Amino acid sequence: MHPVIDLSPLLSGMAGNAISVAGILIGGRAEALAVELVTGAEEAGPFDGARVFRDGTVFRKAVDGTLVEIPLSRRIEGVLARGGNLWLGPVTVSVLNGRIARVFVRGGALDVLEIHGETDIEKRCGAASGIERSFGTRLYHYIDRQLVVAWEARDSRLAFVALGPDEWKEARLGAPELLSELMWSFEDLARNGWVEPSSGSQRTRYRRVAALARALNLGTPGEVATGSFLQGDLTPARQRVLIELARTVIPETESAQFPIQTYERLLRHRVKAEAVIGFNRSVLECSIPVLAGVMSAQESVATSLRESLNVVDDWLCRLMDPDGRTFTEADLIAQFGWPDIDVRHQEAAEAWGE
Repeated sequence: MHPVIDLSPLLSGMAGNAISVAGILIGGRAEALAVELVTGAEEAGPFDGARVFRDGTVFRKAVDGTLVEIPLSRRIEGVLARGGNLWLGPVTVSVLNGRIARVFVRGGALDVLEIHGETDIEKRCGAASGIERSFGTRLYHYIDRQLVVAWEARDSRLAFVALGPDEWKEARLGAPELLSELMWSFEDLARNGWVEPSSGSQRTRYRRVAALARALNLGTPGEVATGSFLQGDLTPARQRVLIELARTVIPETESAQFPIQTYERLLRHRVKAEAVIGFNRSVLECSIPVLAGVMSAQESVATSLRESLNVVDDWLCRLMDPDGRTFTEADLIAQFGWPDIDVRHQEAAEAWGE
C-alpha cells in the first residue's frame, strides 16, 4: 500500500470517490491535507507576472527580467485560494473552490492493481462504461464508479488512474462527423481517385469515411464526394433542403432540382473554405512581429468564415442524412468497419517519422 493512497479497494468494486488521499475524501477540504506530504503545487491562472519552471522550482519573472523564487508554501496557499494542483509524490490532487475535485494517481501507487497488460483492466476492474482514445492513450471510463483507468498504448503500461466525477460521455457520430472527415482528407483522397490507400493514416481516414457512409446508407466514399447518393427520387426531407436553398434568392420557389450539382458545389466550396480556415494550422508559434500580425489577421478572417459556414454545413449534413442519425464508435466498429485506431496518434507518429 502506498503511504498516501491505497487503490486496492477498487478491485472489490469500490467507487473512486470513496478512496481517500492522505485520509481525505474527494469533496473534502484540501486544507486538511498534511502540508508535509505536499511535494509540489501549481496555482490556476491568471498569474501576477510570467512564471518560469526550472528544476522543480517555480520563479516569477520580475519587470527587470530577474527571476524571483516562489516558495512552495506560497504556492500551496495560492492553490487553496484560487484552485490548481497539489502533488503528493505520484499523486496529483486537483483543487477547486478549496475542495478536492479529482485525484490522479501515477507511478508506484498503481502497483497494487496488478495491471500488467491492457486486457487486465477489465478483468480486474470490470466492464468499462466506454473507452476513449486520445493520442495513444486509451481511457477506460467507469462513469458510475467515478473512475478512469488510462492505458498508454505506445509503452504498453498503465498510465494513471483518475478518481472523482467523470463528465465524459461516449461520442455519437453522424453526418457532421462524416463531413468533418471528408474535409480533412478530401484533396488527398481525391488525388488517389477515391481508392482506399494501402497504408498509414490516410487509409485510416478513408475507412472512417467509408464506415460512416455505410452506416448512413450513402454508398462509397467516392459516392459521398460526388453526391451520387442523391440520384433518383428524393425524400421529402431532402427536397425541403433544396427548396430552402432556392428560396434564399426566390422566396416563392416550390421546386427541388439539381440535387447532385447543388450538393457537389456546396461540398467543394466547403472544402476550399476549410483550406483557408486551416491555413496556419501547422504553425505552433511565431516570434517575428510582422508575421505574427499577418497570422493574427488571418485567424480573425478564419473565425468569421468558420461562423458563416455553419449554414452550409447544415445544408450538407441534412442532404446526407435528413434524419440526423448517430452511432457510437463501438457500434461503428462492430457493424460498419470503423477502424479501431487512434488516428490522431497515428498522424502524429508519421509527422515525427516514427
